[in-house]
Amino acid sequence: MFRVAGAYLAVAFAAVEGVLTSVHFAHLPDWSFRLALGAAVLGFPVAMVLAWDYDITPSGIERTPEEPPVQPLPEPPLRRWTILVVGSLILGGVLIALR
Repeated sequence: MFRVAGAYLAVAFAAVEGVLTSVHFAHLPDWSFRLALGAAVLGFPVAMVLAWDYDITPSGIERTPEEPPVQPLPEPPLRRWTILVVGSLILGGVLIALR
């Protein structure tokens, strides 16, 4: 998606600069620059949505495959938590007693 954004910005910049240069030399109306700039600005979100949904591969444009649902991690057994809490209390008691 970032490559598409960079390429879009580079091409849009070149196109808008080309229209800006052509306005003076070809005696185009002044609103043609605003039209090109508006088209470039409005086209950017469209390009980003399409880049999000499709991938450009050597074999052509393909739809991005759907991600499989993420499996939740299994809950650790209660015994492990009990050992951890009791061990921490014993260690804390020993450290306090030695102080």
